[in-house]
This record gives sequence, C-alpha cells and structure tokens, in this order.
Amino acid sequence: MRRPILLMAVFLAGCATSPKGLERPEYASVFTVEQGYQLTLKRIVAATEECRPVQLLPVGQLINDVQNYNDLKEARIVHGASGVGTQIYKVIALKEVEGVTTVTLYTKARAGEELTRLKKWAAGSTECK
Repeated sequence: MRRPILLMAVFLAGCATSPKGLERPEYASVFTVEQGYQLTLKRIVAATEECRPVQLLPVGQLINDVQNYNDLKEARIVHGASGVGTQIYKVIALKEVEGVTTVTLYTKARAGEELTRLKKWAAGSTECK
C-alpha cells in the first residue's frame, strides 16, 4: 500500500496545478524546426494521439488541450490529468517567425526524454519511444 502512494507522490511532484505553473524558464527546453508552426502542430498532435499512454487512474480524465492561434502563428498544447484536483505535467508552446518554428517544452519530469521524442515528432516521426 505504501508503494503506490509513494509513486503517486513522486508523479504529482512533477506537476503543476495550471499551465502557467510550468511555463517558467527553469522548466523550459527549446529547439527550432525549419517549417511552419501548423505543420509542426499537426505532427505533434498526431503522434501524441498515437502514443497516448493508458489512463493511470480509473477516476478523472486526461487533459489534452490544443490551443491554436492562427493570427499569431502560435499554438500551445497542455497535457495533464484531472479528477482529484488538476495536475499539469507538460506544456508545449510553438511560435513561428519567418517560416521557422520555435518549440518550447515545459516539464519538470523526464525533460531530456520528452525533448528527444518531441524533436522526432516535429520532424514527422510517430515513434512512441
């Protein structure tokens, strides 16, 4: 019984209660891609849908919110869970300037692994690992 509680505490420590709680410089990893933000967004959303993890808790639901601002050439993807409170564990921000998209990943947990996967997805891969 103690082990599941410990695992849940570790998981929640890597979360925030709102996207703004994660959108801080110390949690940011940034890369650029030589393509428009809409293609980048499409590729990331498609791969996320393909690789979505199985829901951990039978209570609540996953948060997969995609915000697309065409007029600003920006988008934001928010991943998290809700049920017993709200836990946001990943925010991906995209901004296009002159055909180059800057992708910023905000996360506290497994940032290197998440960044590697995100770069592959932005390039068109749907590999889940």
